[in-house]
Amino acid sequence: MPDTWESVHVGDVVRGHDGQTYGVASIQLGDPRGPIVALFRHGAVIGPAQPPPGTPIEIIQRADSAAEARAFGILAAAGLGPELLGETYQP
Repeated sequence: MPDTWESVHVGDVVRGHDGQTYGVASIQLGDPRGPIVALFRHGAVIGPAQPPPGTPIEIIQRADSAAEARAFGILAAAGLGPELLGETYQP
């Protein structure tokens, strides 16, 4: 199953429609029209853009988000019901 924009995290490196690689600078989830994404390349932020839900994307390299995943898991285990709404990254 291919990756979609909904499975992307900030700091991931993706291949754009132009074949170039970009870092993911921000992603906002929850809009029924699809995630709102901004990318960066050579220090410049590109976007935002809003690909339709389920749009495939090639992820070249995943960001290390292990610490964030642990924190999310701890909050969930404590019954606090965390929900991921969006992420930002400062390159």
